[in-house]
Parts: sequence; C-alpha cells; structure tokens
Amino acid sequence: ITVTVPDYIVDQYDGYHHVSIPGGGSLSEPGRPFLPTFVHEVPLPVGYRVQDVTLVYRSAPATAQGLTLFAGIEASDADAPAGHQTAETTAWWPTEQFDWEVVENPDGTSTLRIHIYPFIYNASILQARFYKEYTFQVSYTVSPVEIALVGQSPLGYGQGEETAAILWLENSGPPVDAVVSASVRPETPGSQAQGLLLQTLTGMQGLAHFPVRWETDGFAPGTYLLEVEVRDPNGNLLDSTMTTVQLGTVSAEAENLRVTPIEFLPGDALDIAFDFRNTGTVPISGTATIQVLSYASHDTIATFEQGVGPVAPGASAPISVNWTVPPQGLGAYKIAAYVLYDARGTEPLMAVVHAGRRIYLPAIMK
Repeated sequence: ITVTVPDYIVDQYDGYHHVSIPGGGSLSEPGRPFLPTFVHEVPLPVGYRVQDVTLVYRSAPATAQGLTLFAGIEASDADAPAGHQTAETTAWWPTEQFDWEVVENPDGTSTLRIHIYPFIYNASILQARFYKEYTFQVSYTVSPVEIALVGQSPLGYGQGEETAAILWLENSGPPVDAVVSASVRPETPGSQAQGLLLQTLTGMQGLAHFPVRWETDGFAPGTYLLEVEVRDPNGNLLDSTMTTVQLGTVSAEAENLRVTPIEFLPGDALDIAFDFRNTGTVPISGTATIQVLSYASHDTIATFEQGVGPVAPGASAPISVNWTVPPQGLGAYKIAAYVLYDARGTEPLMAVVHAGRRIYLPAIMK
C-alpha cells in the first residue's frame, strides 16, 4: 500500500503556530505539542483478517525551522515556571512512525485504518520534520471463522458480581483446529490485561458456543474491555471481537427543580435550577437540558443545554440557567428539566409558572 500524505498547512493564532493536514487529524498528550496526523483507510471484504502491517519505505524528511507549537499542560505542572521544559518536550515526538487497527463493520466487512504520524517536532530547537511518502506491507489471511459475544448486561454489573457472556463461533469452511483466548482490561490505554479463557478446539466446524465468565471481586468500578481472539495453531488470527463491560451501576436522578423569583412580570429575569444526583457506583457525566414551553400551545420558547460532570457516586451537581420572560409574556409557562447520560436519561422534572403578580384585595371588617 502506497500512501502520499497531503502537504501540511501552517496557521498562526495568539503567537503560536497551528499545523494541520487536509483530511487529517491531530495528536496530543499532556505536556506535548498538538501535531497533525493522517489516517489511510483500506476496505476489507468479509473474512479478511489482517495479521500485521509493516512499514517498508518512508521518504526523506522535509524540515521546517522556527515553529512554535502550543503544548497541553498537565494539572500538576500548572505552577511550572514560564518557559520551563521537561525531558518530554526536549526530544523528537512522536517516536512512533505509525500504528494500525481494524474496525469491524455491521455487514461483516471491515476497515484497516493506518494511523500515520508524518509530522514530528522537537520543542527544544523549534524544528519539525515532515515525511510525505509511505509504503506499507499488509499480511492477511482469509478465514471462514466468525465469532460474536452476546449476553452482556446493558446497565452494567455490580462489584463482585460475575459477568457472563456467551461466545458464539461459526466455521463455514472445512474443519479447523483453533485456540480461543479471552481477556479483560481497563479501558485506559496501556493498561494490563487479565486472561479469562484459553481453550483449544479440535476439528471445529459449524456452530459452537460456550460461556465467558469474569469474577469481578477486587476490581475497581469503571469501564473494561472484554477481548476475544480465535487463532489457528500457527498463531494466525481467524477472527476477533471486543466489547465493553461496565463494572459498577450507572444510575442518576434529576431532582429539586426550582424557579426564582416565584412572582414575576414580563421582562423579568428568572433563575431556573435543579440538581443532578449520581445514584450509582461510578462517576458519570451528561448533558443537562432545560426547556421553557408555552403552557397553552406547548410550543418551545427557549432551550438551554450544558455539560455536567463527572459527578462522583453519591454526589450532586447543580445546574442553573437564566431566562428572561418575553416583554409580552403574560400567562403560564411549563418548564421541563432532565439530563441525558450514558445513552439514557433521567425522568424529566416539570413545573408550571405564571407571569403576573397576584392581586390582594383589602379585607373589610365590620
């Protein structure tokens, strides 16, 4: 596979240079500069399994001098002296030339994505190198074996609870010997995996299934990746799959909707607030929405959205917005408030308010 990376573009904002590649992405880590990347995609037919991707040629670099690139700063480094450089910022970065992944598509095909790092930078000398031409060699096999994991709880598992998924295997070709392995690891990049299953299948043909179990005692709440691979005795990949497992319950409530002041007139400013409470066992984030509707016509008059979280288990986060009643806005309004989080939502809170102060008639005593 031959890849020609488009020429990079340099813009300048607030004293820093911003480098981008048309059609590309960006790479950054705490304490590192923002650098452009490029992704080359290769569609793969059903049954094609990539074994390895090797870089066989990279062109000589073009160099650029005097580029000052913005770098992210870790929270712990916020008090570092201006101009201070760590060892991380005084060497060429990134050190990797590329990496790759295979993304499975719903129709059984897949896509090979080669992430290329054509632009490297040395902050200590303000110099960059750009590599434009690449040639890759892709090793692959064609496999009749397909696997799928089913049965995970969509709402997550409690700590100490055994997770159970069913692994289905189908071989539509001649009998094969296969080694099935399963592992679980935290979603955090670079985390260590723990083996769950290693099983050898001799002369597998047709359809087969068996459980994949994980005893979660001692594991911290969070999101984990459950990975399964099927290989032949020579180590060639026949198929693989991965799914997420949520350890710890994810649940939340919206509560305590309040509108102040209680009495108001058209043109007045109102404060609308409520609380988002984490009733689960893992930190959660979401998007809070407050809607103001006409009570009579149900038409939406105003919508407010804001991010909330992460909220720790047992804690609450306040959400508040300001809304100005329309100048001709006498009458009743309905206010709805809710939070969307983790592909679900809280039960909406509802309130009805009226524009116009109450009139108190004097009492006549006889």
